[in-house]
Amino acid sequence: VTADARVMIFTGIVALLVIGATGVLPALIATRGQAAAGLRSGGRSMTTGNSRVRRVLVVAQVALCFLLLLTAGVFTRGVFVLTGDVPAHAGQTLVAEVLFDIQQYLPAVPRLLLDTLHSRLRLDPWVRAVGYNNKAPGRTDWLEFSIGGNELREAAAIQVADGFFEATGVQLLRGRALTWADSTTMTAVVVDQTFIEKFALAEPAIGQTVRLELRTGPRHFTIVGVAAPGLARPLNGAPRPTIYMPFVDQVNYVAVWIRTDDAARMADTVRTTITDIDPELPPLAVRTLTNHYEVENETAALIARAAGGLGSMALLLAV
Repeated sequence: VTADARVMIFTGIVALLVIGATGVLPALIATRGQAAAGLRSGGRSMTTGNSRVRRVLVVAQVALCFLLLLTAGVFTRGVFVLTGDVPAHAGQTLVAEVLFDIQQYLPAVPRLLLDTLHSRLRLDPWVRAVGYNNKAPGRTDWLEFSIGGNELREAAAIQVADGFFEATGVQLLRGRALTWADSTTMTAVVVDQTFIEKFALAEPAIGQTVRLELRTGPRHFTIVGVAAPGLARPLNGAPRPTIYMPFVDQVNYVAVWIRTDDAARMADTVRTTITDIDPELPPLAVRTLTNHYEVENETAALIARAAGGLGSMALLLAV
């Protein structure tokens, strides 16, 4: 789980400032004032000076408290707004995360196991679609690419296979989707509408060639489809230009997406089915897309509550 680092750092700095202003610094001033009063019992000037310092500290304390409370409020509001962007189908979408031990399985075995899982799940009348990709919901790699020999640019990249767009709810606007067969030919990709707009691709985009800088070296692919903007992470909500590509790496981590009419019942069914296929392959997690979004927001919400609590306590101490 990750949060916006800039927000976390800013909130932490403000919290530390409030703690220093409301606790450490007043304590130091009071200690010094008491020591000075003991040495100079008749010194009114020192008492007057300390009083002025205390008044200044109280004003600064109250101001910092309000700043911390304001930050916590804005942060909390942002969390609620982002939570409201969860797709309507998230409660009916299950994501089963599977990690294959590449030292235990031959390269062809994970694909065979996934095909078996796909066949069994599709027999269930509650299952409407099953798809695959190589990242947890909202996560991507970043990949350099070029079009027409121009300079290298960077876009989000997700490796996908059969049923991904249907299962995730990402609408395919035109063209075709990717399948496991594309992992063999390694010639086709799908881009999203954000990709076309950001990099000003001339229409029709389908049929254009894009050069991807893969780990194994550069390779040319043909755009065969255009998708709507995909599922963004809650705390990073701006649409990202995305390239959907076939599985080009050995299958290791796989997110299995299942669209179903009864997510609660299907969660146990998915776990049992995976274990029946291979007892040594327990899923890392099986949960709804809604739960993934809640986990993404959990850290941010905790920070907001902590900042608000510190601000409230400091404000009470100030008055």
